[in-house]
Amino acid sequence: MQNWWHSLWDTPEGLARFFYGTQWAIAIFGILTAVAIVLSIVISRRRDDFQGQQISEAQQESTRIRDALNQSNQKLSELEKKTAPRILTEDQREKLNAFLATQKGYPVTLSANLGDQEGIKYAQQIKGILEKNGWKVDGPDEVVFDPPQVGTEIVITDERQTPIAALIVLRGFEKAGISVRGGANTQVPIGTVDIRVGSKP
Repeated sequence: MQNWWHSLWDTPEGLARFFYGTQWAIAIFGILTAVAIVLSIVISRRRDDFQGQQISEAQQESTRIRDALNQSNQKLSELEKKTAPRILTEDQREKLNAFLATQKGYPVTLSANLGDQEGIKYAQQIKGILEKNGWKVDGPDEVVFDPPQVGTEIVITDERQTPIAALIVLRGFEKAGISVRGGANTQVPIGTVDIRVGSKP
């Protein structure tokens, strides 16, 4: 062992071999270090890619859930609006009262679909405002319409001979923003104005 060391250390050839050996060792160590650094960078970027992908997928899923929730809330709101009973709002009452106060009161009839409690209650609200302004209101009567009445309609006998009361009610409802339409039916007695409150559209 000692001879081997002396031959390596005490001779020019030995020193040369030792020098080249250390150079190779340094070179190999440098290469391994560089490879380790490159692998570390690649693994780090790959990990970041996975994390970014996971975050992106989570954000997309969150967006889908939020959109689905918004759609559900919108449908629920539409259903509640559709099934909620009709009422004359304070603004509608004020506008209708203001218009009718400038007009003469006339006799009219009120009718609703048989058994339609929502329509009957809505008709009673209309009756209250008309009577408050000096109109004589007969009803609301429950009637079997064929087909069933839908929405609010001012019905007279003949559109060519429209009673002034029908024009006043139509105009007043329009000014108050109350949905209404006009119609004619020969079964309505001549001169009669029938306010038909059908089921909620």
